[in-house]
Amino acid sequence: MPSTYISTYNQYQPADQQSKCKIINLFQDDNYLINDTNTITAPAHKASKPSKELKTGVTLQHTAVDPIKDIADINAAKQYFLSKDERYKDSSLNIRNYAFFVLACNCARRTSDILSFTISDVTASDGTIRDYIIFREGKTKKVSGKVFLNNSVQEALTRYLATRNKDTLTPESMLFLSREGNNKSIDRSQAWLIMKNMGNAIGLTAKGVIVGTYTCRKSFGYHALKNNPNDSMYINTLMQAYKHSSPAMTLHYVGIQDEEMKKLYMSVEL
Repeated sequence: MPSTYISTYNQYQPADQQSKCKIINLFQDDNYLINDTNTITAPAHKASKPSKELKTGVTLQHTAVDPIKDIADINAAKQYFLSKDERYKDSSLNIRNYAFFVLACNCARRTSDILSFTISDVTASDGTIRDYIIFREGKTKKVSGKVFLNNSVQEALTRYLATRNKDTLTPESMLFLSREGNNKSIDRSQAWLIMKNMGNAIGLTAKGVIVGTYTCRKSFGYHALKNNPNDSMYINTLMQAYKHSSPAMTLHYVGIQDEEMKKLYMSVEL
């Protein structure tokens, strides 16, 4: 069955000609794709959940994104962000995107969580990067967990914060600041475009890797389990970080279950 084209973006474009970014903001997660011809599509090789009807009247198919499984591709993504100074008048935005990517790949948290971070969430009172970020429940403010910041994150955030204007930087300043000003963070549609452009530029899209904002979250889990294949502690800890109900759900989420299933079938030649 060929890829299913659900609807054409231009057909439902609002009268004020909102951009694709604004349309993407309506999505419940980042697993919807808009291709370069402005057509919303669900790739045929991905398992899909039932369609969802949005307020705009557009029916969209839910499509899973992939982790980045090759460390060489992760390094290529980092280099892409660091070497694209010509993309913006303010080259610090490249460092911002680099820091976002590195943090997202190393903390197993949702994009919405990461984009809500302020300076005080990641820095101590003396301006140094914290060893960990404390997460609290929205209503009760109870501590729901910690994310420990490894050397890669420490380096990326230190490099990024060095580009921020110290005269306007306060503990309440948003970490991943938008160009729109007024202490506004980049939103999920901007994060999606950052990831999509990276995937196209370094060849992930050409390889068939479906890139979205949850790609980083899945990449963390994939490599955590691949680096520690015989330690059940890691799958249980990761399951808690993802708030999954079973190890099988986590293995499927990060793309390991499919790999193991393929090995099983390929091991039998009758």
